[in-house]
Amino acid sequence: MQQLLQRSLFLFLAAGLAVGCSSTGATQTATRADASAPAAAQDTAATAAPARPAALAQAVQYANAFQQQLSTYEAQRQAALEALTNATSTALARLDSVSQPADLRAVTETWRQQWTAAARATEQLGDQFTDVETSGTRYFNQLNRQTARIANPELRASELENNLALQRAWTQQLQQSAADLRDVRLLVNAGNDVFVTLLNASLRPGTTQVKAQVQELQEDAQALLEELYAVTSAGYELVGTPPSASAPTAAK
Repeated sequence: MQQLLQRSLFLFLAAGLAVGCSSTGATQTATRADASAPAAAQDTAATAAPARPAALAQAVQYANAFQQQLSTYEAQRQAALEALTNATSTALARLDSVSQPADLRAVTETWRQQWTAAARATEQLGDQFTDVETSGTRYFNQLNRQTARIANPELRASELENNLALQRAWTQQLQQSAADLRDVRLLVNAGNDVFVTLLNASLRPGTTQVKAQVQELQEDAQALLEELYAVTSAGYELVGTPPSASAPTAAK
């Protein structure tokens, strides 16, 4: 799979460079042929056929945009994990020191504030996931457009099949991660229920149940957010890891 990734990325860049070179060569040939033509004719030709952007730069811009979007998604994934862990860890620590129902009222308010922040972070993660999907689609569309320019029909068919195999694997990963994100939304709803459970416990005896709920939330949040790193990993396998990328964060 690594060789397939390297070969496809090489073709992605090489095809763009080849188009750029062929375009430059054609322009130089035309310039030599028209060297003896009147200046007015040369000016007209230059106006009719302006120089096109460098093909290589056009080719890599989609890969760079995809890489940047993956980096943004990963930063938000880590932020969401940190927010969820902060809310659950704070609640568990404070529940251990509760001696009477009235003590839970401050715990309940802290949970409301921190869980609201965590829910917002997971919602933003969902938005970033959608942006990654869009950027990935553009990347593969550009890859296929460039591959279609290969003159040799057998090589072109082989490279298009390589592209398709990579795109299938990427799509399967997105589908799995979309299911994980749906589970994250269910987890956020469960955290909203914990707020009510905490509120009830602040008005009557009994904190065992709420501690068990918060502990379960913490474990599920860590598992789901770590699974969502698979999007980052799969994307970086396609376009490479940016120099500023940080290592995945695990809950403490």
